[in-house]
Amino acid sequence: MNYSVFVARKKNLELVLINLLISLLLSSYINTSYNARVNRANKVVQNTEMKHDIIKN
Repeated sequence: MNYSVFVARKKNLELVLINLLISLLLSSYINTSYNARVNRANKVVQNTEMKHDIIKN
């Protein structure tokens, strides 16, 4: 294997690894923001249920 092929493969591997890292970071961020929205929505539901319970009693 000549040197230029080796360099090209090394560069390709670096790009693949960078792409993988970016994908992992993005998916982690998306998952975190989704969980935060779900938690906020659940709090709204709980507050609404508590208000209804107070009104009933």
